[in-house]
Amino acid sequence: MGAVFYSTRRGAQHGKDDPHAGGDGAEGGGERGRRRRRRRRRRRRLRVSTAGAACHSNKVRASSPCCGDGVRRTALLAVIPKGLDTEEKQLAYVATAMIYTGIAVFVIIMSGVRVVYGRYATDCSWLWGFKINARIAWFLQEVPCVIIGMSNILTANHDVMQSTANTILLALFMAHYVNRALLYPWRTRGSKPTPLSVMLMAWLFCVVNGYMQTRMLTHVKKYEESWFIDPRFGIGVTIFFCGMLINFQSDDILRRLRKPGEVGYKIPRGGMFRFVSGANFLGEIIEWTGFAVASWTLQSAAFAVFTFCNIAPRAYHHHLWYLSKFPDYPKRRKAVIPFIL
Repeated sequence: MGAVFYSTRRGAQHGKDDPHAGGDGAEGGGERGRRRRRRRRRRRRLRVSTAGAACHSNKVRASSPCCGDGVRRTALLAVIPKGLDTEEKQLAYVATAMIYTGIAVFVIIMSGVRVVYGRYATDCSWLWGFKINARIAWFLQEVPCVIIGMSNILTANHDVMQSTANTILLALFMAHYVNRALLYPWRTRGSKPTPLSVMLMAWLFCVVNGYMQTRMLTHVKKYEESWFIDPRFGIGVTIFFCGMLINFQSDDILRRLRKPGEVGYKIPRGGMFRFVSGANFLGEIIEWTGFAVASWTLQSAAFAVFTFCNIAPRAYHHHLWYLSKFPDYPKRRKAVIPFIL
């Protein structure tokens, strides 16, 4: 009797433990095992689904118009390849593209293609688009730097903005564009209308460059306090102010050439016009060269390179135009770089 009881209990236990064994015990144990496995699979699927939803939510927040920085970065980052996982790398990519674009612009303009604005817009093809009042066009193309700059300032990284050098460099950039967008256009006299396509190209540059420069100074690049006493910073800021002074003086000389209501051209004299035909262009080139030295970043260097590549050829074309229109034009005067070019 004891042997039979022992055998029966062992068989039942064996049926519970072995899902392949026969009998009622085997069927019950196997079913419970399958239920447990199904529950584990459901829990794993739930965890994966939850993680995926969280990841998607983060991506949506990053590009949502309601999420501050996301909406401002969406258009810019759309053209940036994958793999640039930090904003500093992304802005370096944009800066590199700007340098190559500037070189291409330099080659195109120096090959004889003139930017059809001002004196060159009189007989330009309709393909350049309809013409816009010069003051309005100048305001619209320059004002993105002010708007984007203020936006980045309002959302700035507090830690980055604690740097004295960051604050000064940002103030220099903003001061230039507040003048160019809000003051300069309304002081000009007799300027020719600007074709739409020319205005749009300038507008696009200001959008990209305005974002890149102010973003670096408000969110990405923090200068140590020691940079404030670095020779590069002091020399760069000094060069910037020299260029700004030349720019202001040259613009004032050009403006005074025309009395209210006049639209013709005269030979500019005085200031740096004693040495070059494009003194206003020279001032701007010097400005952003100084800014690049003071900032010492790829982004600021790209701005300086593009500025030179874009406006130095235009100064050269102005120089040739002056020589062709005025027989008494000073023959020793250069185009944009005193005594050289």
